[in-house]
Amino acid sequence: MKQKIIVLVSILFLFTSAFAEKGIILNGTIQNKEGDTIILTAWPHSFVTTTMNFLPVQKETAIIRDNQFSLRISGMEGPFYCRLTIKKMGVQKPILDYTIAEPGDSLNLDIKENEIVFTGNNLNKYLYQYEAAQSYTQIAGKYALRRVMDS
Repeated sequence: MKQKIIVLVSILFLFTSAFAEKGIILNGTIQNKEGDTIILTAWPHSFVTTTMNFLPVQKETAIIRDNQFSLRISGMEGPFYCRLTIKKMGVQKPILDYTIAEPGDSLNLDIKENEIVFTGNNLNKYLYQYEAAQSYTQIAGKYALRRVMDS
């Protein structure tokens, strides 16, 4: 009887450990945002972006205390998208947008006014996506301005 209980407890422990790794953990510091809400949203990766609005979404929120936050999304299978936003007085500002994450990722962010410092596993994946998004925003902004001026 004791052996069956030990086996059941071991199976339960392995199951919960495996489940806990199917998601993302984000920890970080952020300056001058005390009391604001930080939101991590995740949804499954889909090659058909038109169906994105119909996919199940998970959200986790935290209040920033002592310039610190910690968020965790569990139960995601395979690659998934995530968005990190900060909310103050009903207005949300994206920090990371449409970022591809994978189960087991654990990331630390040091968010300052004009930069984000990334540490953690799979660091290069997040750094590349962030830098690509920043470059795109700069190029798109210049192109739109030039286009308006040329008209």
